[in-house]
Parts: sequence; C-alpha cells; structure tokens
Amino acid sequence: MAAAGLAGTAVAHTAVAGPPPASPLQWSIDSLVGEDEYPAVTAGVRKDGRTRSLVAGSARLGMQVPVLRDGYVRAGSNTKTFTAVVVLQLVAEGKVRLDEPVET
Repeated sequence: MAAAGLAGTAVAHTAVAGPPPASPLQWSIDSLVGEDEYPAVTAGVRKDGRTRSLVAGSARLGMQVPVLRDGYVRAGSNTKTFTAVVVLQLVAEGKVRLDEPVET
C-alpha cells in the first residue's frame, strides 16, 4: 500500500516485524533479573534432542555485559548440599556405603 508523500510522490508503508514473543521460561528469567534483582540468569533446556539456551541480566556487576549462552557458572557451595543429598539417596538405595572410599 502506498500513501502520498511530499510533493505528491508515493511512499511505501512496510510492516516492521517485532521480536518474536518471549517464551514463558524467558519471561521468568527476565523477571528474576528485573523484579527479584538477580544479577544474571542462565538456563538450558533440552527437548527432543535440541538444546535451547536462555539468558538475562549482565555478566558483570555494575556494568551491562552480555551473559554468554555457553558460559560457565561457578556453583560454589551450592554443590555441597546437592552432593550430600545424592550420596544419602545412594546410601538409602544400598548402592553406596558411607564408610567406602570416594573412588568406589
């Protein structure tokens, strides 16, 4: 469709596509950064053999640095609780004894 422009010339109107609608997961991680003030969030979802990476926030405090989709995350002390729970589950299943060496 064209409309009259300056001095009677035709001006074409084109629709500009906006960004694709965000997934519910992307909306959730965006809200963690925006509303809950997390500095950054990264999520990976694997479905039907495909992996999708989603990110939000900044990789550096006080600066706007994009979060890498394939970056590394320092888990720190969070892994201690996870490891303890898994070991206790394995003990309950009889697959591990608490007094066994780590190598086993």
